[in-house]
Amino acid sequence: MSLFARSVSTLRVLILLLSTLNNTMAVKALIRVTNDLGVLDITVSCKVDDNHPHVLSPGTYYEWNFSPDNEFGTEPLFSNCSFQWERGHYHTFDLYVEVRDGDCSKCLWLIKPDSPCRYTGNSRFACYQWKT
Repeated sequence: MSLFARSVSTLRVLILLLSTLNNTMAVKALIRVTNDLGVLDITVSCKVDDNHPHVLSPGTYYEWNFSPDNEFGTEPLFSNCSFQWERGHYHTFDLYVEVRDGDCSKCLWLIKPDSPCRYTGNSRFACYQWKT
């Protein structure tokens, strides 16, 4: 086989491997966290963006795309998030759990004082208990 033919074959194999890798790391869903605390700001910190906290004014949101698969094949690294607002309120919650949230391609969360609530369609929300 000529050097040119070997180079073309190697290139084809690399393209195939890269496209397979790209498909396995494809974005599965969008997570959006919206502050629904009324007049209070909230600080949201998830294990995404190196745990960089985001301060959300009332009615504003923070969002990101993700794939639930990570290098360990478990829940995404950001699934455990913390939420803090004035008057000493601090809570944690997993924003993505495959069993609960695997059906959403747009996981839209409202953060309320009593609970985090995920939009389920038709103007309905499912609310959950805080972890802490």
